[in-house]
Amino acid sequence: MTGSPRIVFSTFRSGSDPMLRAWTRFRDSVVGTRQLADHPDHPGVWRVLASNNRELARSGGLYDTFDSAHAHAIGIRRSINDLDIVLVDGQGPGRHGWYFSLDGCVVLTCGRWYGSSALGLESALAAVDALRTGLVADGSQEIRSSRRTARIH
Repeated sequence: MTGSPRIVFSTFRSGSDPMLRAWTRFRDSVVGTRQLADHPDHPGVWRVLASNNRELARSGGLYDTFDSAHAHAIGIRRSINDLDIVLVDGQGPGRHGWYFSLDGCVVLTCGRWYGSSALGLESALAAVDALRTGLVADGSQEIRSSRRTARIH
């Protein structure tokens, strides 16, 4: 049985969470500038996932509440035909990505770098399809580090 693409919502533990800092560093490297934003106590984001749970896109901004993230995701979905795809090259070879803008504002970015500009464009088009058809989650989950940690004695 094949799954469906999804739009999911996530929160970070706090505004100083290392995962949040990594998130914003990557976003800023894709967009090419530092995006100034206040970090709420428990900032939230939204993501577009493929049917195999692979992350296709990340929200360009942070949200104070689930309701504000949800409303923005739905608004972007409704404006899908007005999105501009901007292809970007990161620093160093094999770093190709993209972001979507709406009325000059960054609204979504790629979730990782790609080895070629063709793969980056393919990813952007897949994100558009998933955004258009994805099931929208009705709640959020906290993002936690995928690394396992253990105390050394």
